[in-house]
Amino acid sequence: MASATMLWGAEAHADFVNGDFEDPQGFRGWTRSGFRIPKTILNFPPLTQSDLGLTDLAGNDRSGISGPGSDSTTDNRLSWTGRVAHVHTSDHMSGMSNRGSGVEQQITIASSDVDADGKVHVRFTAAPVLESPAHEPNEQPYFFIEIVKADGTSLFSTFNFANQAGIAWQMNANQTVAFTDWQAFDIPLDPALVKVGDVITLRAIASGCGKGGHTGALYLNDVRTVNQVSGPSLWVTAEGPDAVRRHTHPDGTTDITYTYTYTNNGSVPVDNVTVKPAMPQTTDPSPRNTTFVAIGQPGTGSCTAPASANEPAVCNVGTLAPGATGSFTMTVRVPADTRADQVNNGNYPIAGTAVPLLLGPLVKTTLHADMVPDVTDLPSTVRVGARYTGRFSCLNQGSTAAHAATCAPTGLPEGVAVVACTMTPPTPAVPWSAGMDVAAAGRVTCDVEGIVTQPGPATIEVTTDATNNDDKTNNKATRQVTVTAPEMAIDLSGLPATAGVGAPYTGHFTCGNVGDADALAATTCGVTGLAPGIFMGACSISPTNAAWTAGQTVPAGETVTCEVSGSLQTGVVMNIVGKTGATGDSHPANNSATLTVAPTGATPNLRIDLTPLPRIGAVGRPYKGRFECTNAGAADAVLHTSCVAEDLPDGVTQGACTISPGNAAWVQGNAIPAGARVLCDVEGTPSKPEKKTVTGEAGPARTTADVVITAAGEALAVPTLSQWGQMLLASLVAGLAWFTLRRKI
Repeated sequence: MASATMLWGAEAHADFVNGDFEDPQGFRGWTRSGFRIPKTILNFPPLTQSDLGLTDLAGNDRSGISGPGSDSTTDNRLSWTGRVAHVHTSDHMSGMSNRGSGVEQQITIASSDVDADGKVHVRFTAAPVLESPAHEPNEQPYFFIEIVKADGTSLFSTFNFANQAGIAWQMNANQTVAFTDWQAFDIPLDPALVKVGDVITLRAIASGCGKGGHTGALYLNDVRTVNQVSGPSLWVTAEGPDAVRRHTHPDGTTDITYTYTYTNNGSVPVDNVTVKPAMPQTTDPSPRNTTFVAIGQPGTGSCTAPASANEPAVCNVGTLAPGATGSFTMTVRVPADTRADQVNNGNYPIAGTAVPLLLGPLVKTTLHADMVPDVTDLPSTVRVGARYTGRFSCLNQGSTAAHAATCAPTGLPEGVAVVACTMTPPTPAVPWSAGMDVAAAGRVTCDVEGIVTQPGPATIEVTTDATNNDDKTNNKATRQVTVTAPEMAIDLSGLPATAGVGAPYTGHFTCGNVGDADALAATTCGVTGLAPGIFMGACSISPTNAAWTAGQTVPAGETVTCEVSGSLQTGVVMNIVGKTGATGDSHPANNSATLTVAPTGATPNLRIDLTPLPRIGAVGRPYKGRFECTNAGAADAVLHTSCVAEDLPDGVTQGACTISPGNAAWVQGNAIPAGARVLCDVEGTPSKPEKKTVTGEAGPARTTADVVITAAGEALAVPTLSQWGQMLLASLVAGLAWFTLRRKI
């Protein structure tokens, strides 16, 4: 710290020099500084001097020494005997305009500075006098005390602003200045950090307000490391937890226990010693009192509970001999609906006969939120295509409200989303969204719902936090969700890979659900590409062998079997394609399969010939003819055989058929052996003139021929090939007879 005014250079020594400021040279041993203060303390609350944002400003120091007397701005209610130092000033005119002042002294720790408890204690009394404007806390007049090592390590600090909660503030008559009685400070330093030979610095700073129109002062006296002093003197301190992270009771209230220690640090006995601990206060915008729970008993005398809600507890200790000390505990309860970040305990005065009232130093206990997620109400399994319904929650198990809280999931199964979040208390629950506060013991509950569209697994991670959440180790919780799904797979291995032409073909294929969930909707199992004469039959499902049709359920682990049978009519290659599937199928790649079936052995070859049919007929005249079907192949045609003429003229029909050799009767569907011929008659009397395209069919073979029917008397029938032959033979015979006759003549 740069020095604005140095009355005496800081020197290294045991205990503090001129700690009572009785030296005629005033600040001998102390360094004084002046500062320009910022409008707003950005690092709030400040923990080190650097957080205050001060700028060294020569000539701005307003510290001084006051002889026995009182502070007029307190209506002379704050008084002292002997000489005291004031850091900055309560004089309104000279202490405003964004000014601050500081004093400090550096000492080297000697063995005489170490107390019987093995620690170095820095002790002093102080009394703040701060104007009290209606400013924000980080713009109020304040005082700041810090102890640092030479290497910059901060060993202790306290920051107090005008009208800060939990302090025994008093107000002057016109309610413009807040002040306290003298406060006792006893600061034990960590022996792991401070040893004999170390150099420490005590600094005290007081300041006006950030807006520049108000001022403040800190009166300082009796700075020392030793405990005992001459004459009548009492000392009191309190100790409580630095922080509380969890509420104590299910309703969100939190119990804090303080230990109060009182001591006669003077050289003469003191009678009628009393300690009156008031209820600590929260730092809510409108500070709230904690409530009394219990109080222990001192070594001598007794303690009683507060007479009313606004009264302190009272401990009558009796007479304390020089050096005598004792302690008692008091437990208080923090309200469940507090939003404060701290509980302040700074109103527990001690007094006795001939010893004026002295306040103990402010004890600050930080209140933390502690948001913790809970995922136990999220189901651990779900099936693709099914509705997933569950909830997660985030509980504030801290000692104060969680500010700007969050509670959100990642990794929900596809198709599932957060529906809504609510908070309790109150009851009934109220809607909640991210960024809102959650009271101590408050629980945010969020419902999730949706139809799962993709298989898993899914890892749901719920994360929660708050701006004042101190414990980051319990802000996440995960839930493993198994997302089951059907997986239909088709297998064509039960179908023979070869087929004898004209021989029976028998086999089956299967569609199995190899997934971990039932196939419930859009289930299929079938094949395409079967050759004529081969057909898909009925399907059944195992293990019950019950009949099954497409669309029915296929439970996980069960298999549908479908029969295939018939006879390959021709020597064609079959490319069989199998298909299966279901809604939510997790592995479509095995939903299809192909099988090539090659024909084997000799094959039939059916042909049809319509040329023997007369091509011309007349209405009302008999029409008679025939056509033939032959098997020109090397194998018998045994299945689905036919020899049919269709679309004949009106009045003309197909008659009986015979098969040769043997001229046996033959009907549709009978076998046609290799090399055999089927002859079928066609006859009738045409009933109308027309032109017909007759279609002939022999198994897979097809052919056509045109037949014309003329009106009656309009045309003669065109001779058939056999009739043309007879006419030609007659002509030849007639010609031969004529030639013979000529020779005889």
